[in-house]
Amino acid sequence: MLASSRYILPQEDIKPEALKLVNLISSLKNEGEGEAPFYSELLDLLENDKVADAFSKIVEETDLILSKIKNERDLESIFNLVIAICIKSDLKQLVVRMANIISESENGKASKKMKILNNIYSNLEVNDPLRYDVYLAIIKFSAKNDYMDIILNHLVHLDLWLKNWGSTVEQKRELFLTLRGLLNESNHPMEAYECLFKYLLTFENADANTLNTSKDHAREAIKDAINNENIFNFEELLKLRAIQNLNSEPCFELAKVFLAGDINEYQNFISSHNNILNELSLNDEECRKKIRMLTLVSVVGEEIPGRVSYSVVQEALNIPEEEVELYILDVIRAGLIDAKMNQLDKTIIVNRATPRQFTENEWKKLDTRIDEWKKNLNDILEVIGNAKLIAQSH
Repeated sequence: MLASSRYILPQEDIKPEALKLVNLISSLKNEGEGEAPFYSELLDLLENDKVADAFSKIVEETDLILSKIKNERDLESIFNLVIAICIKSDLKQLVVRMANIISESENGKASKKMKILNNIYSNLEVNDPLRYDVYLAIIKFSAKNDYMDIILNHLVHLDLWLKNWGSTVEQKRELFLTLRGLLNESNHPMEAYECLFKYLLTFENADANTLNTSKDHAREAIKDAINNENIFNFEELLKLRAIQNLNSEPCFELAKVFLAGDINEYQNFISSHNNILNELSLNDEECRKKIRMLTLVSVVGEEIPGRVSYSVVQEALNIPEEEVELYILDVIRAGLIDAKMNQLDKTIIVNRATPRQFTENEWKKLDTRIDEWKKNLNDILEVIGNAKLIAQSH
């Protein structure tokens, strides 16, 4: 969040400070001495200790204040006074209303409004549930006014904030779906996918009827994962209950192909499900490229460390010989394998490959490597111990 400021009320009695706001708004409305309906009504409410009613009407004039007050410091001070009185008077719901008005307002500079929104958020306690509502207003405002960097910087903190606010499952779903839409609109597909994933994660303990409400978004997640050129791991996605709930649908079977299948399985599946690509708005050429890259990962993953010939890759990917090195480079750039090409003998020297799924076999490989590391460390310690003994003997 941006740096925030607070208004310190100079005294316990809020009425003198409240009257300052009433006088200000009355003057902004150009009310004269003889005819001042707003001033008269608010004065009557305050004198009869109807503070909630009075400030409800003051907050509804937020747009007027934004449009008339040009000095940024004055504007911030005015709203900080409203915030302070509302919080002191236990009228915090009114600051949420004010945040929503500011977020939707077309009046005033965006930078001024962002500062006020931040002040509203910061003046609420860290664990105040109303921070959720104010934050929702902030992200909607940020997306409309090219402050996407603020949203992107916040994503890493969301889980902790939602926990602090005591947010309900329904609120989490609303926030993640809102963020997903805004991030997609601003061309941040990876972050949008991560928010959709977190949305689906909220259904892990849902009953059957509630789980079924997630089906449309679960299909969207499969589509987004296949579409996104940076997503190659499908294991975590397919573990989600919301995705498992689609196990009778073709889109689930297609996702399983990207989890563990190869180009031949993909081609066979598409041949028997002619409409699946159109239903998910997928591009066949891009899908073939991704599944070939994943196929290559599986092929080289069987030879770690070791060598794989170009001819093996060519056959496995079902591509012309001249495309083999292009696919190898793509997979290396994507960080899926650590390897070098030997163009003289047409082989790939493989050091590491990212497993497409962590099976029992992968655990066994990991266990073997840990044992090897332990042995190597013990050998090193033995060498060091011997060197010490030799040094001490001289």
